Amino acid sequence: MAEKLIRQIEQSTNPDDVTSVEDLLKESASKLDSTKSYLTKDITEASVYLLQKLSQIVSETSSVVDNLSLTKNQYARQIIKLAKEMRERKKTQPMELNLMASNPFFTGIPNSYKEKVKETGLAEVVKNGTKTLEYQNSEGLYLSEFDKRVFTALTSIWVDQNCKQIFKFTEFELLRRLEMNPKGGMQHKRVRDSLRALTTTQIVIKEFYEKKNANRIVTSKFHLVASETTIEEYSKDDGKLQSREYQFQFADQIRQSFQDGYTTLISLGILDTLNTKTSRELYQLLCTIRDMAPQEQFKYTVEAGAFDVSLTEISEYMHLANNEYDNRRNILKACEELKEVYVLQDYVKLGTGRSCSAIRFYPGTLLKKEEVKVLTQG
Repeated sequence: MAEKLIRQIEQSTNPDDVTSVEDLLKESASKLDSTKSYLTKDITEASVYLLQKLSQIVSETSSVVDNLSLTKNQYARQIIKLAKEMRERKKTQPMELNLMASNPFFTGIPNSYKEKVKETGLAEVVKNGTKTLEYQNSEGLYLSEFDKRVFTALTSIWVDQNCKQIFKFTEFELLRRLEMNPKGGMQHKRVRDSLRALTTTQIVIKEFYEKKNANRIVTSKFHLVASETTIEEYSKDDGKLQSREYQFQFADQIRQSFQDGYTTLISLGILDTLNTKTSRELYQLLCTIRDMAPQEQFKYTVEAGAFDVSLTEISEYMHLANNEYDNRRNILKACEELKEVYVLQDYVKLGTGRSCSAIRFYPGTLLKKEEVKVLTQG
């Protein structure tokens, strides 16, 4: 993969065209950063490969230096460095920590849940994990990973509007935040369906942590969206819809946690590089545990910087719908991917014999608190 990446870079650079080398390097780095098939580890490996290639160029040319090869190598190394910085410094998004810990979003929906919706018309379930969650949706909808992306984008818009009690947005703005084509009719429908699912969901979080009230832990019941208003404007000429604006108000509990600073930071850049739902969910779970208050985090902490989480808790947090064997296999694959992109330095399977009942996680560079703070400020 590293050699393929290098070939792509070398084809995009022309050392003879020195009219705007800086712009050329930045443009090439931006394209490289946006290519999801290249993971962070591929970019790092490419950097090492280029240094080895540089030594080879120098040794082979001896007294006569191949200036063209040297210049291409120099450009490629600069592009690699810029792309890595772009990827690592992508915006981090604060999210309400109790909500992330209870995770009212479903990686998979068991058939038994779907059958219950057919019978009652409601989506109701008690969901375990790092916190116990009672989930209810009056229209029989279960929040998906896409709904989680939409909720994250809404939070981003809300934060940009200084966490006002009521914040405004349009479908076009929301689609841009989601990096989706705002001109596609199907995309608009998908977003509207997601907003409907979010606004009709009510949850009860057991052990809701209130930082402002002397660190009390209580049971809290609320709708994710406390109120909503939709304003539509139609053309006077043909009566067609011209614009649709939404006015949302998040639950008081969410707004209070943000005011108190009880949030977790999620790197959108890292989420973009992860290939599977399980990897993305595991990354967000680890961020949540990392940022928990000491009163909640202590049950996971085993040694400096490391923490243990049972496989059962991980599966329930993600609400994985497969059997125990497949769930364990998918979680371990996710651990490998997080290790490849430096979210994890390492992980250890815990259990007796060949069994694995829990995992000990050793945070990597991109999960450690001090690194997240640096990237946020950068």
